[in-house]
Amino acid sequence: MRLALSIIVIVVSVAILGRAWFSEIRPFDILRQSLVRLPGFVRSRWRLSLMILLACLLLPFGSLVAGGLIRLPALRTGAGLIWQGLFTALLALIAIRIHRGLIKREIIDGLRFGHRERRMVAYVIAVWLAMTILKLIPIAALEAGAPFAAARILEALTTPLSILLTAALVLVGPAASLDDPTPLRTAISSFRAQPLAILAIVLLTQLMWGLGGLALALVATGIGIDSPLQVVTIGFSIALIAAVFIVSEQALAIALTRVRLNVYDEDTRGRDYNADWH
Repeated sequence: MRLALSIIVIVVSVAILGRAWFSEIRPFDILRQSLVRLPGFVRSRWRLSLMILLACLLLPFGSLVAGGLIRLPALRTGAGLIWQGLFTALLALIAIRIHRGLIKREIIDGLRFGHRERRMVAYVIAVWLAMTILKLIPIAALEAGAPFAAARILEALTTPLSILLTAALVLVGPAASLDDPTPLRTAISSFRAQPLAILAIVLLTQLMWGLGGLALALVATGIGIDSPLQVVTIGFSIALIAAVFIVSEQALAIALTRVRLNVYDEDTRGRDYNADWH
């Protein structure tokens, strides 16, 4: 069943990407612009880039500490979820600096926790909780004694639902950071306006994560744990995670402003990332 589900997901994803190529907001151009801007971002905002790098280092470190110190599986799972929630909140505080720097030209490299930031974190954590609960449903059903086949059916149902929900809510963060009065409604209406384009951006960023992880796993299989190359591999892994985070957050901010051009036209008119759009 898992193989069949994987084949279906691949076929549907290819079809979505093919149709999204002709989308009005041009999602492939959005990701290209985000990738092109990455070196300049790292050079001009090196303090924020270093902060992102250090933040990405915290995720595996915290998971390893929780796994090593806590023996009870339920407590270990709970501690891991709490750590992921805190990590998500930290990334939201960083993402607001990326969004506002790109769209509003507000260059602030330090973290703040004012009203705008608290609102952004609240929305992002709410979305993260919804996605986490959805992903845990098959696991919870299996642990509750449900038949293995039933748990697999639940997984088959929740996997596409998770992708759709991610696409529908992925613009909540950028909308909140850009002071939209109703980020949730704006994210859903933007998805309804350009569903294939936003799905394409979500799928392509997830593909970037997946291919990077696969490449690193293949490299790591030939490196011993005590090898000095292990440090290099870990460093490259963390740098790759940070780069994908920067690219994806820039892409989401550009996508939001293209969908809602009537709102953000004054902020984005004549900007280099829209030079090849119209």
